[in-house]
Amino acid sequence: MPERVPPHRFLRALLALLAAWPLSELINAQLETPLRQSAAAVSQAMLTAAGVRSVRSGTTLTTKQGRFEVLLPCSGGKFLSATLSLGFVAVALGRASRRRMGLTAGILIPLAVVGNSGRVFVLVLLGAPVNPFVHTVLGLLCFGTVATIVVLLTEPSLQ
Repeated sequence: MPERVPPHRFLRALLALLAAWPLSELINAQLETPLRQSAAAVSQAMLTAAGVRSVRSGTTLTTKQGRFEVLLPCSGGKFLSATLSLGFVAVALGRASRRRMGLTAGILIPLAVVGNSGRVFVLVLLGAPVNPFVHTVLGLLCFGTVATIVVLLTEPSLQ
């Protein structure tokens, strides 16, 4: 039978979620440009690792397939907010060691940036402008990967 989670841990998780949720607007308003630049820079590194020549100027990536601008929908603001929300709740409810929980909390932002940049990377590899549905599905797949990593780090019984 699964171990019961004490009520105070649920309360901590709820408080963590309530604290993380308002970050979305703050992140988009205050960090849009740095997030766009980070997504472009990390995506360029991924392209280079995949053997695709690219040039980056600020938030614009240019490959032989064309020029790609990392706009607000690809900046990763929602991705970061969702990762922080999930991470805060996972840390509050998880049963891993304090050290491991601290490690998880410490990697949430880089993990979100790399996860979102993976979406930008794939969109650039696809080359042509893509249907918004494809953009959304790629975002969900990349976030699903990040979410799985966070849950595996905070819940040792799943490993």
